[in-house]
Amino acid sequence: NLGVESLFKPSGGYRDGFDFLIVSDASAELELETQGFRAPLRLLKITTDQIRGLRARSVVSHFQRRPGTGAYLKIGNTEEHIYKEANQTGMKAGVSCDSLNAQKVYQAASFPTTLRRLTVEEFDLLFAHGYQVADATLSAYCQDLFRPIPLTLKEMASFHSAA
Repeated sequence: NLGVESLFKPSGGYRDGFDFLIVSDASAELELETQGFRAPLRLLKITTDQIRGLRARSVVSHFQRRPGTGAYLKIGNTEEHIYKEANQTGMKAGVSCDSLNAQKVYQAASFPTTLRRLTVEEFDLLFAHGYQVADATLSAYCQDLFRPIPLTLKEMASFHSAA
């Protein structure tokens, strides 16, 4: 569930009064379960993943046809990968010395949904990954509106200590 239905029409285009949309997709990869009586749950997960994929493709297609009208933020990619996918490999300024490596990105992207209080380290990792994905995606795909603002991990950590 990307939650875009109230702003984005399934036929493509925004509802009246909107001209820019940021979609944040924090869904994890589908985990297939093959044992016991989990087949109905597995089918539900596959169906849900397919519906999310269709909606995501519709939104991304709209952004590609109309550059500068929005961005699709997807966890699980490094800043370097995002710039490469956007054919913006020259945007080295957007990749800080504190960019999370592939292992840390995977750790953040596979973090389970939980109701417990996060540790400072968990919060810092999730915050850093979310910030870096947003910064890289917005500056790579919406260059006329956003410029990269890389922050060091120390600068990012100051956000939770100030709260």
